[in-house]
Formats: sequence, C-alpha cells, structure tokens
Amino acid sequence: VSPGDLNLRERLEEAQLRCLRDKVAIAENRAQQERTEDAVKLYRRYKDELNSTEMEVYRNRCERYPSHLGYRYELGLRLKKAKQINEAIKVLQEARSDPQRKGDVLLALGECFHQIKQYRLAISNYEQAIDEISERNLDNKKLALYRAGKLALGMRDLDRAESHLTALAGLDFTYQDVPDLLDKIRTLRE
Repeated sequence: VSPGDLNLRERLEEAQLRCLRDKVAIAENRAQQERTEDAVKLYRRYKDELNSTEMEVYRNRCERYPSHLGYRYELGLRLKKAKQINEAIKVLQEARSDPQRKGDVLLALGECFHQIKQYRLAISNYEQAIDEISERNLDNKKLALYRAGKLALGMRDLDRAESHLTALAGLDFTYQDVPDLLDKIRTLRE
C-alpha cells in the first residue's frame, strides 16, 4: 500500500509478532495440558519460529536505527536464545552503554560468557550487573547475585561466593538453593 513507509512496516512487524506470540501461548498451554510429544514439539517449533522472527525484526531495526541501543539489547537476547553466543556477545557489548538497561545487558553478557566457559569474564559481568541493576528490578538483581555466587563457588572462590550468596539470602533466603549453597560453603571451610 505504501512502499518505504517505515511506520507502516513496523506496525506490520508488530502485528506479525503478536500473532506468533499468541500461537506460542496457545501451544504452550496445550503442551502443558496434554503432555504429549506432538504438543511439546509444536510448542518448541512455534517458540523457535517466534525467536527467529524477532531476531530478523530487531536486526532490521538495528540497521534502520543504529543509535537505538534498546534494539541491540533485544537482538542480543534473541541471539543468545538461538545459541549464537559469539554474535550475541558482540551485539550486547554494543548495547552496554545504554544507561536504562546497563545492568540487564551486563547480566546477559555474563550468561553468554558463562556458556562459552569464560568464567572470569562471566563473573566480572555478573558483579558489574549487581552494581548496576536497581532495586526496582529485584528479580534480575537476585539472579545476578545467584549466578555470581554459584559461579564463584564453582571456581572455589569461597569468600566471593559467600559474599554474593549472603547478600542474596538477605534479599530472599528461599531463592532457589541458596540455603544449600551456603551450607556447602560452610562445609568446605571446615
């Protein structure tokens, strides 16, 4: 109808994404209720299709709006989900200077580095994320503390692990397996 109209193109993209998200939600409900292999496969297929479409949309938006760091962050998350970790790291590092999302970007970077077994880079990004994530985003703050604490424990850095896990316990003692991890640290020290 209106070739070259970016506003129209973006509205069409949003409509397509909404439709795919609805399909994913329906397939997820069906998979949870039926618990059949076919239902689970359909859910995974729609989920992968949604992620692939979102990657394409955000890649295009990054090209159209190179200074919009929010689109880079969203693209980086989709690349991470698609297991394209090296490309995700590159895109997320570009998005790191977005002051609104800096903590979330650092958390995602830590997860990427963790996946490729770059543990020092991972823990560095987790710790920076802990400092940058505001108290208003408590879920991500707790996740960053948990990931940093658990990784430090795996690296046998007991002081660092205890520091992060104790801070997390102060926010939410029942978070995942925090009590067990703190007990493990105590046992390793004895």
